[in-house]
Amino acid sequence: TLTLLQKVNKPLNLALLYNNIGNTYKYQGKHLMSLPYYLKSGHILDSINDQSYTPTVLCNIAECYDLGKDFQKAELTYKKAEAISKDIDNIKILNHVYFKIAGFYQNNKKYKEANDYLHQYISTNESIFSVEKEEIQKELNTKYQTEQKEQENVILQKENTLSAEKIREQRLFSYFIIFCLVLAIGLVFFIFRNYRMKQRANLLITKQKQEVEEQKQLVEEKNHLIEEKQKEIIDSINYAKRIQVALLANKEILDSNLDPE
Repeated sequence: TLTLLQKVNKPLNLALLYNNIGNTYKYQGKHLMSLPYYLKSGHILDSINDQSYTPTVLCNIAECYDLGKDFQKAELTYKKAEAISKDIDNIKILNHVYFKIAGFYQNNKKYKEANDYLHQYISTNESIFSVEKEEIQKELNTKYQTEQKEQENVILQKENTLSAEKIREQRLFSYFIIFCLVLAIGLVFFIFRNYRMKQRANLLITKQKQEVEEQKQLVEEKNHLIEEKQKEIIDSINYAKRIQVALLANKEILDSNLDPE
C-alpha cells in the first residue's frame, strides 16, 4: 500500500499511512521506530499545507520526544500543535491537544501547568458537550419537524383522498340528477307527444264522424226525395189506372147501350 501511494501521488493518503505505521510501532512499545514515520507524515502535511491532521501528528511526535527524554522538543511540539488547533478553530482537536499536554506536564511533575491545561481540557470538553448537545437538539428538532411535516403530509394526503372521494361522489350524484332530469324531460316530452297525437286523432275522428253524419243526412234526404218521387209516380200510376178503369167502364156501358138486340 505504501509503494502504491508513493506511485499514484496522493500525499494526504500517504501522510495518513505514515502516521498509522507510527501508531502501530507505538502500540508495540517501539517509540523510537515510530518517530521517523510521524516526522514523514508531518513533513508531507506541511508541504501540502493541510493543517486538519497536523495537530494530531504533532502530538504523536511530541509524545515520542517525551518518551525519548527530550522534554524541550516535546513541549515545543505540543505548543505548536496547540497553536495550529487554535488557528484552524477546531475545538475537538484542541480538546485532544489540551488532554495530551496536561498528561505531559503531569508526567514531568509540572502540576501547575498540568492543572491549567486540565481545566482547559474540561472547559473545551464542556463546550464540545454543549455543541454536541445543541447539534443533537437541532437534529432531534429537525427529525421532529420532519416527522411533523410527514404526519401533516399524511393527513393532507388523507384529506385530499377524502376530498377526491367526496368530489367523485358529488360528481356521480350530479350525473344521477342530470340523468333523472333528462329522463323526466324525455318522459314529459313522450307524454306530451302522445297527448298531442291523441288530440289530433280525436279531432280527426270527430271530423270523420261529422262527415259521416253529413253524408248520412244527405243520403236520408236523397232517400226521402226518392220516396216522394216514387210516391208521386205511384200516385200518378194509380190515378191513371183509375182514369183508365173509368174509361173502360164508361165504354162498356156505352157499348151495351149501343148494341142492338
